[in-house]
Amino acid sequence: MCTSEDVTLFLEQISCNNASYILYIGVDFPKFHYLDLHDVTLKDDSVRILAKIQSDCTKLGTLTTSLHSTNAMEVKLDALDYPKIVAKALALVDARFRAISSLQEIIVKVYKDRPSDHIRREMKNHR
Repeated sequence: MCTSEDVTLFLEQISCNNASYILYIGVDFPKFHYLDLHDVTLKDDSVRILAKIQSDCTKLGTLTTSLHSTNAMEVKLDALDYPKIVAKALALVDARFRAISSLQEIIVKVYKDRPSDHIRREMKNHR
């Protein structure tokens, strides 16, 4: 997996025309800037890469998140121990992923044995 900056730079180098032929891409799970009840937001680099993918990769069929970055997000959300924040954060990510209209499959890689059952249930709710 490449970093968000690597993916953005690559897409810029190959141009929108060539990026439109990309069918599969792997990225880090989006990172959160604020995680409180009133203001759950994504970090700018996460917003930027997803916007770039959405605009340039017009035939993208599959988006996969890296195991490491998804695990890091789960650990951070699990430490909050506040289901409403988890729900808001995952709904935000889901909306960003689903804004990429060509996507047919979103694969969120996770470790099999993680203690955060409520986070997994919330992820499954978004399918």
